[in-house]
Amino acid sequence: MAYEGTIHSREVVKSNGFPVKLYNFKSAFASEAFPDRRSSAQHLLEILNKELTENSRKRYSHGIAGAWGFKSESSHSGVDDRYGVKAMDLFLYSREPNWKTNPVMLASVYNDGSLVKTPSETTCETMTIILGEEGKLRRRCQNLDEFIGSWPDIQPLGPTNSE
Repeated sequence: MAYEGTIHSREVVKSNGFPVKLYNFKSAFASEAFPDRRSSAQHLLEILNKELTENSRKRYSHGIAGAWGFKSESSHSGVDDRYGVKAMDLFLYSREPNWKTNPVMLASVYNDGSLVKTPSETTCETMTIILGEEGKLRRRCQNLDEFIGSWPDIQPLGPTNSE
């Protein structure tokens, strides 16, 4: 059974060694904003390279992101030119001295590469389910490398491997 907000693919993206598990949503708007996996990974890298300072790389150990899209309802220059907005939900996890510690998470939303200062909505239910499954997986893993190299089963939301 397919639900709205299912996952098309997933992959690990690294920015200067900082790993982020990227989930690509499947929808008409997501396809318009990110026509292929490479475009969503590149967009995430642009955000990470702009936003991750040396200090934040020390503070956070890894991230999980969701790439999706939506139709803009705004017009530019008085012309109705609605377009697919590249949206990215990014969750950074605190670096803890003990891997088994419950990490703190920073949640951010980006539209077309810009941080949404006060998002009215941080993420969707599908992403919340994924974050929960990733959290259960993290607690079963011995370290960050094992966690980054593993994927949770998220059926019926999407692929069971890094397709």
